[in-house]
Amino acid sequence: MLRTEEMFDLPLDGEFNTDKEGNVIKRRITKWFSWLAFIICGFVFKIAFRYKIINKHYVTDLKDKTGCIIVGNHESYLDAVFMFLCARPQRCPRIVARENLFVGKSAIVRQILSRAGAFPISRDSADRTALKRAAKMLKRKEVVCIMPEGTRRGRGTADLSLHSGFVFIAKMGGDVPIIPCAFRNVGNIKRKGERLRFPKVELEFGEPIYFSDFSDFDKKDRMEICSWYVMREVFAIKNKCKPQEVDMKALFPNDTDYSDVPEVANFEVHHTTQEILDACKS
Repeated sequence: MLRTEEMFDLPLDGEFNTDKEGNVIKRRITKWFSWLAFIICGFVFKIAFRYKIINKHYVTDLKDKTGCIIVGNHESYLDAVFMFLCARPQRCPRIVARENLFVGKSAIVRQILSRAGAFPISRDSADRTALKRAAKMLKRKEVVCIMPEGTRRGRGTADLSLHSGFVFIAKMGGDVPIIPCAFRNVGNIKRKGERLRFPKVELEFGEPIYFSDFSDFDKKDRMEICSWYVMREVFAIKNKCKPQEVDMKALFPNDTDYSDVPEVANFEVHHTTQEILDACKS
């Protein structure tokens, strides 16, 4: 049986690893467990929450062509389950998870999380190992999912910050497309102090975004502007409104807000999957 730490560096989807001489290492995480989890979770969640995935083609059309990073909002523990389901069965996402989900847990729990595609990252420091690991996944043409708010929105003690690590990962992974993804109604399933609810859940993807789209902005602000733009897109999709109508200052009070900077606030990025596929061929 593969050790948990081994699975963090093995492909679940996409291409095989290669050694220093360029030889292919034909080892990967077997998919039987993730398929079983998908069948069970997909069936239960489809019945319970009637979940619907909108614009899934933004992710699935890129299979075998390029890696991509999916960026979503975070309101519930169940966000991770919906993220696990979001691109299946066509693609098997790797999910960035909090380190404490692995540390101190039983071997069975660590095996389950790892075989489902999760790998740990430390929220309290710049986890270079996790960042490099995610970048390698993208270079293998895998899908990496992340919720950059770092903690669940709606928690009274939550210190919500806009983390730019996902932009750095996308850049390290070869400037792969960043795909915004909004979760609707997941936070309404179980509110604190209330009974369990069964609302209709929607996951909606937005148009792909590249870090290189922001090359005209000042280099020192480029990564921060890109992360701000991506998260504004996420909440615009979630709220079904124009990006300029999203109150980013209220959502991220501790971070720089670019809503009053016209060249940022009015900046727009538009890419189709066909455009990305054509670029992959060239």
